[in-house]
Amino acid sequence: MTCEAYISPNVEWSLEPSTWLGQTLLTGTVLFILTQIFSKPTAWSLTICLYNVITFVFFHAILGDPFKPEYSGLTFWEQLMIQLKGSSGMSFFTLFPVMLFLCGARLAGFSNFFFLVNFLSLVLVVTPKIYVYALHYRKTQQEKKKKVNVQKRKRSAQRVDN
Repeated sequence: MTCEAYISPNVEWSLEPSTWLGQTLLTGTVLFILTQIFSKPTAWSLTICLYNVITFVFFHAILGDPFKPEYSGLTFWEQLMIQLKGSSGMSFFTLFPVMLFLCGARLAGFSNFFFLVNFLSLVLVVTPKIYVYALHYRKTQQEKKKKVNVQKRKRSAQRVDN
């Protein structure tokens, strides 16, 4: 799952399914409370926007890792990408806001205004994730090409020596 022998506790908790359950239950509780106060579309919109803003700040705005100083200049999402390359936790944190948006759009029957607001908040939270995925993918592809080139050079050098 990862190339590293040590996964920082700052990142390790994201692998726990209990984290996913807790996040789902907390989001559902917020939605339930807001539906008691506001109309259904407003409650869904507030829940989606709150979730997206909070996770944007947590994953993409706060820098550092108190357990591994070499990650002090990276966002939490970049730390996840480096330490947990393609883990189930990353998939959950990428897909949950999308599923929340789709459920809200279907169950609340958003008007054009609510749809636009929720879609923009979804774009706000998903775009940085996709950007980091793309950067990491490009970096790993370049590293693979370098390894292949080094191996080719070694083989050609061995052929010349023989």
